[in-house]
Amino acid sequence: MIKINILKDFSGGSSEDLIQIEEQENIKINLVKRILVVGLGPMALFGHELYRIPILEEQLKVLEADLAQDRAFNQKRAPIRAEIEKWKKDQSRLDKQIEFLRRIEQERHVSRDIILQIQKIIPDQVWIKSITAETKMLSIEGEGVDQADILEFNRRLENLSFLRDVTLPAVNPIPAGSSGVPTYSYEFKAEIDSVGAKDK
Repeated sequence: MIKINILKDFSGGSSEDLIQIEEQENIKINLVKRILVVGLGPMALFGHELYRIPILEEQLKVLEADLAQDRAFNQKRAPIRAEIEKWKKDQSRLDKQIEFLRRIEQERHVSRDIILQIQKIIPDQVWIKSITAETKMLSIEGEGVDQADILEFNRRLENLSFLRDVTLPAVNPIPAGSSGVPTYSYEFKAEIDSVGAKDK
């Protein structure tokens, strides 16, 4: 008669089999843990984004409303800004002109009285680039925005008692530069009457 140990085959097994089964169970548990850890990060991020998106959208709406208000404010202030820019340019031009006249005065190319008289009569849209006096001859070079202003400056120079034979050979157009405004160059020639200059 043949005896078969069924209990050993189905219940106990060897110790090596038990170790392998435990290792497999541990591998499965570790795999599940890793899957959970790897999956929890994106799920948490997704949940966080679902919470944050409405807040961010609300903040975006507020920022867009503020931007629209700022644009409307800037559009209303555009004419004032243009006037301020124009005033700054005019002020800068006048400051440069005054500084130039002061430098000429310091260098003593032309007497202080002549410079002061010319400064009083120069039109707003005309500026001086150089003044030279050699012997009794005076030369004034510069630019103007309009020809009419340069001609007016010529007329005013002719009315000064210490200048004689004021001439304006030509008024030449200068192409518009970075400012976009075309200008005209001029050069006046005149004879200085020393007696008239002292009287002034």
